[in-house]
Amino acid sequence: MMGSRLLRRRVRTAVGGGGGGGGVGYELNVAALPVANRQVTDWTTHRARLTGTGLTRGIDRGVVFTDRITGARVLSLGSGQLDYSEAGPSFSASDVDGGCYVVWNTGSEWVVGSLTYDPTTPTITNIRTLVAQPGLDTAHAFSQNPATPYYLYVLTSSFVLQRVDVRTNTLASSGLFPKTLTAGLTGTSAPAWLTVSNNDTRFGYQRAQAESAGVWIVGTDTIVVHDIAWFEERAPYGFRFDEVHLSDSGRYMAVLGGIYFAEAAGAPRRSAYGPSPNQATIGTWSVLSGSVYQCTVTLGTGSGLRDVFRTTAGGATLLQVLAQRANGTTALAAGEWSVDAASGGTQVLRVRLTDGSNPTTFVAGFAALVSEPMCWWDVDTDRQSASVLPQGTQMTHVAWQGDVLHAANPGGNTGEMVKATPVPITADGQVVSAPTSYANTALTSVSLQHSCAMMVLAGRAADEQYIVGADLPPFSEATFGTWSVLSGSVYQVTASLAPYLRYLIGIRDVILINASREHLQTLTRRADGTTALAAGEWSVDAVSGTDQVLRVRLPDGTDPTGKVLAYPPRLNHFTVGAVRADGSDVRVVMEHHSYGWDANAYAEYPKSQIQRDGLWCATNSNHGIPGNRIDVLVAQLPRQARS
Repeated sequence: MMGSRLLRRRVRTAVGGGGGGGGVGYELNVAALPVANRQVTDWTTHRARLTGTGLTRGIDRGVVFTDRITGARVLSLGSGQLDYSEAGPSFSASDVDGGCYVVWNTGSEWVVGSLTYDPTTPTITNIRTLVAQPGLDTAHAFSQNPATPYYLYVLTSSFVLQRVDVRTNTLASSGLFPKTLTAGLTGTSAPAWLTVSNNDTRFGYQRAQAESAGVWIVGTDTIVVHDIAWFEERAPYGFRFDEVHLSDSGRYMAVLGGIYFAEAAGAPRRSAYGPSPNQATIGTWSVLSGSVYQCTVTLGTGSGLRDVFRTTAGGATLLQVLAQRANGTTALAAGEWSVDAASGGTQVLRVRLTDGSNPTTFVAGFAALVSEPMCWWDVDTDRQSASVLPQGTQMTHVAWQGDVLHAANPGGNTGEMVKATPVPITADGQVVSAPTSYANTALTSVSLQHSCAMMVLAGRAADEQYIVGADLPPFSEATFGTWSVLSGSVYQVTASLAPYLRYLIGIRDVILINASREHLQTLTRRADGTTALAAGEWSVDAVSGTDQVLRVRLPDGTDPTGKVLAYPPRLNHFTVGAVRADGSDVRVVMEHHSYGWDANAYAEYPKSQIQRDGLWCATNSNHGIPGNRIDVLVAQLPRQARS
């Protein structure tokens, strides 16, 4: 698992942060966070506060500055490492004044310190080397028992679960602690994905390379554990379990699968990056009516089509998951498909692409294709469900809210959010609840990439809670053609936003970069169609198919080739955002300033972590300098008294 980070998106769940309550006097004042406007801010102020030169540029530990969007006070913890949202900083629950303990990796060791909430100058003090070192970046978690917010659980490299009292930085060895969790585990890889249920009654964990996973039930001192074969055998498709995350109650474990094509029964499981015997052979397309096309497809298994995708020419890259209509439907809306009943190994497939074009070379069909599927492990019945996903999509970036799972679904190409509630799994192993989607259009979608955590605001209804994660705009950068002179210092180019269908929205932001892709300036937009641009301005024509004509006049009037980047609207470029659990509200939490990644991209992706009380949020940043050192930034968020 850990060795192929660039090939997978990651599942995220709230780890660290206390269980709320417990005398905490404050919580996040959501109303004080600005609504996401999907516009990037100017970069100049942030660049000016960096110290050092070249790849040593950053912000020293203890420096406090004001976030330009939210006005929150941001404290730098200095150079560090934030590999996953669960990796640290992890926050304990707040004390009555809003302060808490924080644990993070400096890049060489794990340390613990005390955060003090102050209206103008938050501070980090009493920094000490953590007495027990996690075996991997995802192998620690704060107590979820309101009575013991100062306990940190650490799973060491030898799979010994230590309980640390961070007040004194000593081992709290009593009762069942320390607890060795190697019983029943197979494999040799490091510990990963330690998660804790409410009141610390259960602990979930796995080996990093998906060799085995288990749950320790504290009350009965029982360990339930399975190897990779158990997870794969229970799934109805090629699966390869990858990551596990325990629900708040501890009954259910969310199980993420690696990216695999489904195969015919008994066939070898193959990676999605290799051939798939269940892919349909598509015949010659003909017009059925209007923009609806049809053809005959052949599936060797005879099981019928279950997934149809828009692809790049020749099927190299999946661009869009098309929506299935009932068998026999001929009146299709844009982006839909239907089939007639299978006849032997063939079916008649009908498709209407989003732009109404001919599907030839741009459509792929499969008997079943599940990318990073999600299923439940019901620990109490020790059974596994089928996937909770619509076929052909992927569910990543996970946050539990009680026993409701929230996740981003980027495989749908709109970055929609989905949520699903598990039910006790019966002997047939197939009982799940259907997921509910929200924020599922291109204009309202939210992409919380590589991190997702749940704030638990006491006294709030379920849909009033917020999911938090980081936005990654470089995954939707426009692809430019060749720049040409329009007039004077105004240049133009054809720009494509085909990935994730962002061309449906169009370009929203254009920024100036240097040769190292460092963000220098946010350029100013003029009305669509404007050709007379002042220095530092840009405009576009209306979207035509997957392309737009972009015009730019740089501040110095030079050719823009290699000097600008363009993006569609997202949450708020280069920020961490909070999405209300019913999808009705999107707020900006803080800027992460991390983009422009090079070969060290995975370490430079922003991964955010919110304290469950909502008073503190952390993210990592390369400060917009590819290959730069990684700093850890902690925002002290606006607070209000608990009611």
